[in-house]
Amino acid sequence: MSDVQIAKMYSRAILEIAVESNAIDSLESELKDTVDLFVKDDEIWNFLISPRIDRQIKASIIEQATKGRVSETLSSFLRVLIKNDRMLCLPEIYKQFYLGIDQLKGRIRASVYVASPLPSSEVEKLKAILSQKYNGECFIDVVVKPDVIGGLVIRIGDEIIDGSMQNYLYTIRQRLLETKQQSGAFYEN
Repeated sequence: MSDVQIAKMYSRAILEIAVESNAIDSLESELKDTVDLFVKDDEIWNFLISPRIDRQIKASIIEQATKGRVSETLSSFLRVLIKNDRMLCLPEIYKQFYLGIDQLKGRIRASVYVASPLPSSEVEKLKAILSQKYNGECFIDVVVKPDVIGGLVIRIGDEIIDGSMQNYLYTIRQRLLETKQQSGAFYEN
C-alpha cells in the first residue's frame, strides 16, 4: 500500500472524529501547527521517524509534550501514528485531511500559473468565476512561471484548464493539420 493510500485512511479517520465531535476548525488548526512544528524542526522530525528509537519512548515523549497544548484527540492520534510506525506519513495525512475539510465545506483551491503577477482585481474576478462554476468558495494561489507564454493555466485538483497562448497555438496547429489531411492535399517539405 502506498504512503498516499495510508495517509488517506488515517486522514479519513481523524476527519470522521473531527466531524463527530464538531471540532473540525480547532482540529484543523492544531494539526497544521503540529505538522509545521514537527516537520520544520529537523531534530524533532528525525527523532519521530527514527527506527532506532523505541516506539514506547516516542509515544511517551509525545504524550508529555502535547499534554495541555493540543486536544486529547490529536494527542491520541499522534500516539497511534507512532505505535503503527506511520509518523513519516504525517505531512501527507495533513494534506489529505485538509482536502477532506475543503470538500466538506465546499471550498475550491485553484493554482493559477501565469507568466507575470496578476493584479488583485483580476484575481478577484477569477475567484468569482471559479466560485460560480464550481459552486463553492474559491481560494487562488497565483504561481508565476516564466515558461507560461501568455494567458494562464488553472489547476483545480486533477482538472487543468489551459488558457495559455501555447495551448491556443497548439490547438490551431492541430486543426490546420486535420484540415490538411481531410482535404487530401499533398505538400512538400
